[in-house]
Amino acid sequence: GKVDPLQLNTQPENYPGVASVMLWHGMLQSPGLKAVEERIEQVTGFPAAHFSDFVIDKIEPGAHWKPHYDTHPYYTPMATIIVFLTENGGPVVYPSSSTPVKVLPQKGMAIVHHNTDEKNQMDMSTVHALLPVKEGEAAYVARKYVFTTPVSTARRVALPVFAFAFGGKLPGVFSVFHDMLVEKFGVEDGNTYFDKACQFIPLLLVACLVQYLVNYVREQLEGNNKNKSSKSGEKEKKGQDTKKQPSSKKGKKGTKKDKAL
Repeated sequence: GKVDPLQLNTQPENYPGVASVMLWHGMLQSPGLKAVEERIEQVTGFPAAHFSDFVIDKIEPGAHWKPHYDTHPYYTPMATIIVFLTENGGPVVYPSSSTPVKVLPQKGMAIVHHNTDEKNQMDMSTVHALLPVKEGEAAYVARKYVFTTPVSTARRVALPVFAFAFGGKLPGVFSVFHDMLVEKFGVEDGNTYFDKACQFIPLLLVACLVQYLVNYVREQLEGNNKNKSSKSGEKEKKGQDTKKQPSSKKGKKGTKKDKAL
């Protein structure tokens, strides 16, 4: 798979056979997702503004996670939340912890582990993996990350708006645009410019929509005025014709009388 920092697909080599997709809901969450996020906030103590959206992994038989740390080229998440969406997947293991841990999948169960220590350094004991399933139906696991700084408004509002029409999936052009800005201006400025652009584009689209509606209403009003003026003109012509007709008849009768005389 291709590395995509914007959509948190930064280590595709560690997820062989896994189909991953990030669902951009942000502040446009359904009541169900909002309840889940509030529950995670209560249990973990992490503020929801620091959460990423969910990355959904489809794990076919034979697919798995290799042992790895959760890192990011720009901002490593301080914690990871793993949620089992089905019960038929493989277990998650932490082989490097002081006591090796193996967590069997249960639908709805969440695992939370810190990726960094109190000094904001990578915690080497958090290496983890998801063991493969040899046969059966595909399993689903959701991942959510917690960052040290709040997720920007652009990524909690603007990008979910763009992704809404695609079922929460963000078109690839946004990742291309993001990577281009980061490559040209650096990590910090590139991400800042990207966020500003994402906030500006919806405003531009709204302005264009408003202008279109104004022009449409204006055209409709002008069309109605033209129709009214044309109808009134036709009425005036008919009125003039009806006035002219009697006078012409009278003139004809008068000529007849003159002839008779």
